[in-house]
Amino acid sequence: MNVSKKVALSVYERDSYRCAACSSDSLSIQHRTNRGMGGDPKGYKNVLSNLMALCGLCNGALEVDTKFRDTGIRNGWKTFEWDDTERVAVFYIWAREWRLLSNDGTFRVVDVSEITRGKNDAPLVIGKAA
Repeated sequence: MNVSKKVALSVYERDSYRCAACSSDSLSIQHRTNRGMGGDPKGYKNVLSNLMALCGLCNGALEVDTKFRDTGIRNGWKTFEWDDTERVAVFYIWAREWRLLSNDGTFRVVDVSEITRGKNDAPLVIGKAA
């Protein structure tokens, strides 16, 4: 995980202690941009907009299942090094809403009409974050 307990608690609270992909409450912290996708191995990407709560099964599936990873990219659960995680919306299945995550630990709900598709089909939102 490589994030502090305080940061993890902030992520879990922001995400209502539920997996964004399946709503399970058996959680881990997911880096949206991880080292395999161009993330920073030293940890500067431990900003709150780059972190989200996912269960172990969904987290693992994002790493090994190509179809699920593609779904994760389209839903903002996975991002690439060129993506600004404060601009890539995240779909929360259980809430049935798109959220734009901020580095201050807040989010704002975005309407699907605010989303454009960027490189690799990332759900981008233009404008101010939370």
